[in-house]
Amino acid sequence: MLPGNAADPPSVNFYSQSLNAKGEPAFDEHGFALLVCNRGTNDVENSHKHLISSFSTWMVGVQTSDNLLAERRHRLNHKISELKRVGFPKFGHFDTWLIDLLQLLVEENHGTLLYPNWTNTADYADTTESFGTVRLHSDFLDAALQQIKLDRRVTEKFTPDMKYLCRRMRTPAPLLPVHGEEECKLFDLLVRTTHVDLDFDQMAIDWCNKVDGVTIFPKLPVYLRTHHTAWLRNQKVRDAVRTAASGEAELRRLNEEMTTTRTVSIGQHSPLRPAVYPTPDDGTPVVVAGIAVSGQVQAAQAKRKHGNRGADKKQRKSRVCGRCMRNGRVSLAAECKGSGGVQWCSHKGDGDK
Repeated sequence: MLPGNAADPPSVNFYSQSLNAKGEPAFDEHGFALLVCNRGTNDVENSHKHLISSFSTWMVGVQTSDNLLAERRHRLNHKISELKRVGFPKFGHFDTWLIDLLQLLVEENHGTLLYPNWTNTADYADTTESFGTVRLHSDFLDAALQQIKLDRRVTEKFTPDMKYLCRRMRTPAPLLPVHGEEECKLFDLLVRTTHVDLDFDQMAIDWCNKVDGVTIFPKLPVYLRTHHTAWLRNQKVRDAVRTAASGEAELRRLNEEMTTTRTVSIGQHSPLRPAVYPTPDDGTPVVVAGIAVSGQVQAAQAKRKHGNRGADKKQRKSRVCGRCMRNGRVSLAAECKGSGGVQWCSHKGDGDK
């Protein structure tokens, strides 16, 4: 309570002081420290947004994806260091290996550090930690994978991404999901010959004995487990089709009998085909569920041309010349041919409105 950490769990600090453009602690005009809160998911969601912008609409492979993610991680860590680490230099770029070379050169020639708060990556030894595409299989599966022997002519036909997967996971063949006719047949065989509960870890090990690098590739247990869900669904579909096969065959036979055309005598009807009843003379259609299922079909009416009109429903008002009416020639308005502008009026004169 006394340090003002009432909102923080024990030994956890969610608040840190902001830094200004010089990398120094930032304060407002009243001298109060400007704090940054790490609570919530804003930082995480912002990182997801950057991932989307990194890939954009590119259709990239595994190796290019790893390179993009590595560049994204490098830039994110550099920006966080500028934001959180006091005195961290701001270079305006992310080519930190050039800064390492410059730092070493100045130290060698002048015996001083150009950037005292900068730490060279060359000062640390490499570790076995990996990022991007990493090994996911167990030691037992790895031992089985190392027993796979493929001809060089086979491995030379691997795609660049397949070769990249082999290098990253240290396997003789890439670990790929179940795909293709041969792999589906092998999966079905392994499932049906297993008389105990399925063990996908053991199935992945047994699968290595059938790998040829052409149509069959090694699998991770998760690939087999995922494909097993689709395999069960397909088996249910096949069982349903097999169960309905007898009924479908009988229905097909009845349909063929009902649709077979037989020659009958005039005035007689086929026992398999009912008599065709004539269409009612009045042309009234039979409507079922809003759809006319019988009756005569009226011919499509021709499209009405310009000037053609239907019959009048009431007596039309006689046409008169508006110009004559405005100028007091009421008796002449009905016989005048004009109805528009002055050029059409037969009785136009000076002073007309």
